Amino acid sequence: MEPGQLLVALLYLWLAIALGVYLWRAYRRVAHGETRADRVARRRELEGDGDRPVSSGGTGTDGTSAAAVPIGTAIPARPTVAELVEGIALPCDLLPVPADHLDPHSVAFATTGHAAAEVSDALVGELERLGFAVSPETETDAVARRGDAILRVTVRADAGRGAPAGGDPTRVVAELSS
Repeated sequence: MEPGQLLVALLYLWLAIALGVYLWRAYRRVAHGETRADRVARRRELEGDGDRPVSSGGTGTDGTSAAAVPIGTAIPARPTVAELVEGIALPCDLLPVPADHLDPHSVAFATTGHAAAEVSDALVGELERLGFAVSPETETDAVARRGDAILRVTVRADAGRGAPAGGDPTRVVAELSS
C-alpha cells in the first residue's frame, strides 16, 4: 500500500469514527431525552469532580430522595480550609507547616512555647469570633460548624520534633480539615 493510499484510508477511518460518535450522541439525546446538563452531571460523576455524586435515583448521598435533587442540579463543592477561616488571626504564634503535597481540605499549623490545651482554647475562641458554633470532642479536639460547612480541629503535642535547638522541646501542631 502506498503512503498516499494509507493517508486516504486513515482519513476515511477518522471520518467513520467521528460520524459514529455524532450519531450516538444524537441517539441518546432523542431516545433518552438527555440534555446538556445531564451530560455535564454524568461527566462529573465519572471524573470524580465534586465531593458528592449527583444522584440518579433512589436516595441521595445526604439521605434526600432523588426528587429533591434532580439530575443536572449543581451540588456545591466542599469549601476549602482557607475559605472557611478567611480573616482568622492565628493565635499562639501558630505558623503553617509545609507539606509534601497541597491539600486544600487539610492544613497544619505549629508553634512552640504553648501547651496543646492553650492552643486549642485560643483556636476555638478565634473560630467562634469568625461565626462558627464549636462543639468540643476532647480537651484538644473540636468540630466547628457554620451553616453547612464543617471544620474539624485537632491539636496535639509533638514532643522533640521540629523544635529549635535550645528552645522548648515540645512542638504543638494544630490541624484544620474541612
